[in-house]
Amino acid sequence: MRKSALAVGLLVVLCLFTACEKESDDPRAAGTSAKVTMTATPTPGASVSAIGASSSPNPTSTPNLSFRDSITELGIYQEDPDKGGGREIVSFMPSVLPSSPVSYAYHLDKLYGFITFKELPESKIAELLKDIRADQGTFEIRMENPEVLTLTPRYKWTLTGLDRKATLTFGDLPSIAVKRMEPMTFTVDGFMVPDYIPSFGAKILKQGEGSQTAVIRFSEPVDTKNVEIKPGGEWLDSRRLKVTLDPPYSQPTFEIHNLFGISGNSLARGKDLYLSLDVVEPAVWYDSTSGKKAGWSRFDPFYDDVIFAPDGNSYIGLVNTNEEVVDAPGGIYALFLERKNQETKLLSNGTYYTFTDGTIIQWLDNERFMTKDLQGAYVYDTVTDKRQNVRILTAKEKDEPKWISGYSYDPQSNRTYLTLTRYDRKNDSFFPVDLEIYEGAGERLLEKKENLTVTYQDYKYHAMVIRPLFHTLGTFWNGSEDEKWTVTWQKSNGSVQTVKGRGVTADEKGLYLMRQVGKEQMTVEYAYWVPGRKPKLLPKVNDSDWGNVQPFGDRLISNNYREEGSSLLIFDKASWSWKPAPIELQNSWAPYQVESSYYRASVVTK
Repeated sequence: MRKSALAVGLLVVLCLFTACEKESDDPRAAGTSAKVTMTATPTPGASVSAIGASSSPNPTSTPNLSFRDSITELGIYQEDPDKGGGREIVSFMPSVLPSSPVSYAYHLDKLYGFITFKELPESKIAELLKDIRADQGTFEIRMENPEVLTLTPRYKWTLTGLDRKATLTFGDLPSIAVKRMEPMTFTVDGFMVPDYIPSFGAKILKQGEGSQTAVIRFSEPVDTKNVEIKPGGEWLDSRRLKVTLDPPYSQPTFEIHNLFGISGNSLARGKDLYLSLDVVEPAVWYDSTSGKKAGWSRFDPFYDDVIFAPDGNSYIGLVNTNEEVVDAPGGIYALFLERKNQETKLLSNGTYYTFTDGTIIQWLDNERFMTKDLQGAYVYDTVTDKRQNVRILTAKEKDEPKWISGYSYDPQSNRTYLTLTRYDRKNDSFFPVDLEIYEGAGERLLEKKENLTVTYQDYKYHAMVIRPLFHTLGTFWNGSEDEKWTVTWQKSNGSVQTVKGRGVTADEKGLYLMRQVGKEQMTVEYAYWVPGRKPKLLPKVNDSDWGNVQPFGDRLISNNYREEGSSLLIFDKASWSWKPAPIELQNSWAPYQVESSYYRASVVTK
């Protein structure tokens, strides 16, 4: 049996070698830009390889073999080096193999795919492999896991070096064209949806009572006859899909499968879309200090936070995309720029953000603001619509790994403080924090301080680890000592004072602290510290706990949870007690804010 297999292998080698020589002598191959490399290994110990070029799109060497009847799988994918995996373009089962020429779009540089054959003689598979080719680029094909004996071998092919398009030939199947295109996009009722985050949702504004409808609008006509929609929808035309949401609007997920444009294009994520829709009540934003309405955009009800420029003529709106970071608190947010008398502008749809760090947006003046993600810090100019890099991690820093955990700009000294946290390979419980100080908004590096402090697993992505709070009283620095939180107050004359705890927010006289208590340091209490004095403990929100305490500008607010429901409380320093928040704040949304106190209130509709 082994001698027979070896003889067959040698015969296939000779046949392929002869075929390659004949193909290279074929005058039809002259002038083609294709370089096809095929490497196949039908059985362990026997190898078959062929190198050649052909411009013939319709092979005729195996008329008695049907590719259509010989495979159980045919798939085309594109490689995503940033995410370390692949994105499916299209995959065919035997029952749905194309019966006429088809065309699909690709968005990345490298294409690959898989072919699984039925149980066939090795010589037949070798013949079928000769009829797989591309008319452009470098094409290679090889058996997957040749060391594993199987009766239904699987082959992987790759295609690189394309100049925007190519035609793939798989035996007697109709040709499959691939062409480079920009991905399809879509909006929901005009609201831009981030399109490359693995799980995401869109928000629609509630209109009246009862069932709500949303219209998903695609950037190009869709091949609607082959699209599958669960739980269902209605195509208004080839670009618009209407879906209906029934009370109680529990954020249903719509599955849209086989979503291709008429051009063969697809979304960046592929041919399948899982879209969760959230019904948002009509709402407006208010400034609690003045009591006046804040904001003017039709998208204000969707924003989870708003950060205004000093003159009030611009602001940034943040929208939660429902995507969580696996090993960190917070989530992924989209950033929108609002300017008076101008259209809303999407700035980013993939920025990591946690409300407990105050904000990732800090206005430098009326036209520029600073922001960051885990890989870099940036200054954005709203007049020129240009972004300037303040600090970008190097490839070596990413490999450590290291990430940008926070920044803060001090307008008094015109300096930017940037914190970088890194993984300690010698002790995976600790995360050292470095500090870099820049002149202005990153124009010149002034000083580096390595190992300024250390943080821990739960706070490794937090800017709050060391983010300085600049104040007329001085600068409050969060840090740690012997695995305990500390706050250091530094006056302009250089004198310092340190207490236990972590700074939350400050008013005109002192700083509100959050302190660890208990043997395991797993619970917290709150205190108020006037520098030069001992911190004074705040009372609990109720008899049992603190509720959900957070800063609201220069004050603290908390939800008082009781059996009959919850109510919002504000700490009143004059009476040293928690008091009910004004009626306009009850049942409103107030994000975690240190430098402002805006809230979003629902609009009552009939």
